[in-house]
Amino acid sequence: MKCSSVLVCVGILFLSLGSSSGISEDDVKCLKGIKQSVNDPLGNLNSWDFNNTSVGNISKFVGVACWNDCENRIFNLKLQNMKLSGSVPQALEYCVSLQNLDLRGNNFSGTIPSQICTWLPFLIGLDLSNNDFSGCIPPELAKCTYLNSLILSDDRLSGNTPYQLTSLSRLRKFSVAYNELSGAIPPLFVHLNVGTIPNHQSSISKLKKFSLVNNQRRGTIPSSVSAHDFAGNRGLCGGPLGTKCGWFSKNNPAAIIFAGLSGAAASLLLALGLWCWYLLRLSKRRTSAYEMRGGDDWSERLKAHKLLQVCLSVKPLVKVMLADLIASTNNFDPQNIIISTRHVTIYKAVLRNGSALAIKQLNTSKLGAKGICIGLTYQI
Repeated sequence: MKCSSVLVCVGILFLSLGSSSGISEDDVKCLKGIKQSVNDPLGNLNSWDFNNTSVGNISKFVGVACWNDCENRIFNLKLQNMKLSGSVPQALEYCVSLQNLDLRGNNFSGTIPSQICTWLPFLIGLDLSNNDFSGCIPPELAKCTYLNSLILSDDRLSGNTPYQLTSLSRLRKFSVAYNELSGAIPPLFVHLNVGTIPNHQSSISKLKKFSLVNNQRRGTIPSSVSAHDFAGNRGLCGGPLGTKCGWFSKNNPAAIIFAGLSGAAASLLLALGLWCWYLLRLSKRRTSAYEMRGGDDWSERLKAHKLLQVCLSVKPLVKVMLADLIASTNNFDPQNIIISTRHVTIYKAVLRNGSALAIKQLNTSKLGAKGICIGLTYQI
């Protein structure tokens, strides 16, 4: 009876040792799912041979680390720089004890799964940098309450940084550099080194290192932060960046539009002013033709004749005021001469109504010193 009891105890001991020497079934399922779902062009995961699932063997897998040779749970998965591609494997949901996931430097694409913190609730470090992830940063990352490090740089992430991340009280390192993120800078980063953190963000005060480099951020940053952490964001201003904020900021869209409209309005006013100046000069030149001048001016020679009859043969055609006649020929300018002979000179005249006339001036006038005789030869 005693022997049988001893045998039972020894059997139980061996069973317990055997169970403790093998890796958790869920972890094996996790690793198998990862190997099957990702593209591995370099064959880095070929060493994952599941014929032997002991802790000692699994811990020798490339990128896999267990707690120790006696623990049957995986706590570290580092698959960086292996040129792996595909989406984040859903099989990770079986690695529930995982504390560090490092997938940086691969070709993973798609969106960051919003369930990743449900799959891996004990994550301390998450590095998805240098991949091809796109879309928004899921606010559900705030459920990874143990996170100390969150690195999402060098991807194609867009949108805003979720304010929910401010609840990560243990977060010490955060980077979303070299993405396509837009919108205002989360206040937790603006006030990080200022000494005053809003109450609703005080839980993230342990954050010591962060980077928002090369995104599409906008807003104002204080002078107490480093410009290096905010470089490459054209919409930022203030403090260490040396760019002005407010209405006159070169990055203010309203200011740019206002400057453009102001320039256009100024150009229009300048053109209008030049046009008015031209019309004024033209008006003055025309008015000068009506002014009475001394010497051999027509008005002096024909003071007594306010109205001259312009005739064709005998029958009158039109009556022209002397001032109009002088203006229409530009004071009988030689440039208006059509024909000039010994006895007659014919000038081209354009009246105010647009009529074009040929004015004949007789060089021998019956009026003597009092004036000259002008007759219409034909209408142009």
